[in-house]
Parts: sequence; structure tokens; C-alpha cells
Amino acid sequence: MKKNLLPHAIALLIVVAVLFFSLLDGSVSWLQLSNRLFMIGLPFLIIGGWFWVFSSGFFDHFQASFRARSKQQKKSFVPLSSVGTSKFLWLTVASELIGTSILFLLIDLI
Repeated sequence: MKKNLLPHAIALLIVVAVLFFSLLDGSVSWLQLSNRLFMIGLPFLIIGGWFWVFSSGFFDHFQASFRARSKQQKKSFVPLSSVGTSKFLWLTVASELIGTSILFLLIDLI
């Protein structure tokens, strides 16, 4: 079974970049790292959720009904469910960043 390592590499690169930035900034603490990773992980979660909703086919019916009302004949109909094919990349990066953020927060609370 082939595993896609790209999301894990992206998440690791972001964690290292946040750690490096925190070292340069002089504000290295578990809470600061947790906050920064959480704030960086949120856009990945939002984009991944957006792709997940589109790939479920929920909006295909609405798109088809608007297309049927239109008088213009367009070339091809591309359903919105074909847009969100990379949702797992975004959600995997988001889950790793937010999971690391929660881990750092728990370490700070101890």
C-alpha cells in the first residue's frame, strides 16, 4: 500500500518553521508554540472542510438546477463534487498541526 507522505512533510516543515521563528523572535514557550501552530492550522482546517463539503456532492443538485434554468448552452458541465479531490491533504495537515498544538498546550499545563 502506497502512503502519501506529502501532508506529513508539509506539517513537519511548518512545525520546524514555527519553532525556528520562535527561536528568532525570542519567545519560545510551550504556550506560544501552541498558539502559533493552532492559528496556522485553522486555515488548513477551513479549506479542507470546504473541499469536503464540495466533494460530498451537496451542491451538485443546486448547480444542475441553475444550469437547467439558464438559457445559454455551455460546453460542459463539471460537477462541484469533482473539485474537492485533495481534501485529505488539507485535513491531514490541519489535524497534525492542531494535534501538535493541543499536545504543546497540555505540556504547558503540566
